[in-house]
Amino acid sequence: MGKVSEDFKFFLNLNVIQMVTARKFDNQLRNHGISYNEFMILYHLGEAEDEKMRRIDIAEKVGLTPSGVTRTLVPLEKTGLVRKEVNSRDARVSYVKLA
Repeated sequence: MGKVSEDFKFFLNLNVIQMVTARKFDNQLRNHGISYNEFMILYHLGEAEDEKMRRIDIAEKVGLTPSGVTRTLVPLEKTGLVRKEVNSRDARVSYVKLA
């Protein structure tokens, strides 16, 4: 393997910093009964217009797959923090909304 560029090294270091920070933040949040991914979903919903988003848009914002978002939303729905909302114009589209 050839010499690694400084830009690539910077990217790798930035990735490590992000992972370590997320892990520490996740540990602190879990002490309060919520995961980092749950927090990020709630944060983005809170920032969204009408406090609602499509699941696919949430996935893009938090870096999860759509199925990962669905799995993460289950406990949030059970505890009443979020709810499903249908689109009155298109039944194929549903939203996740802060409760």
